[in-house]
Amino acid sequence: VPSLLPIRLIDQQMAALRLLTDNDCIVVCAGGGGIPVIENNKSGRLEGVEAVIDKDHAAAMLGINLNANGLMILTDVNAVATDYNTPEIKWIKSVSPEQLETMMKYFPPGSMGPKVEAAINFVKKSKGWCTIGSLKEADKMISKKAGTLITNEYGPNHVKYF
Repeated sequence: VPSLLPIRLIDQQMAALRLLTDNDCIVVCAGGGGIPVIENNKSGRLEGVEAVIDKDHAAAMLGINLNANGLMILTDVNAVATDYNTPEIKWIKSVSPEQLETMMKYFPPGSMGPKVEAAINFVKKSKGWCTIGSLKEADKMISKKAGTLITNEYGPNHVKYF
């Protein structure tokens, strides 16, 4: 069963995150997508429910709401690839969100698909950048020397392979 998409962020939690980021703190949050809640119609209180929220979409939503310049989606592969696990594999170095949208058939829903969708959403709505790549190369990803960079910087038809 695919993870549910986040619908909205909790105001009190966003206030705390804004306070931290406004004071130059690096914030790591929304691990596992966050805690799914519903609003009780009678009491108006939030109650936890058994569900799984998509962590990549939650991270993109947080980044957009915090006006982040960039988003790093860390995973266990070095970058986004077309024809993954085939002899025709091509690793993407950088790509525009528009070009990446045309490649969605290469990214399965239970694997790279949600990461790519979240990256596209973040870059389009924030005007920032996103990288997708290996946790082991996070230091190189922040300087855009590893992973796949999703950006509007090179125009809407941009795609470059490693």
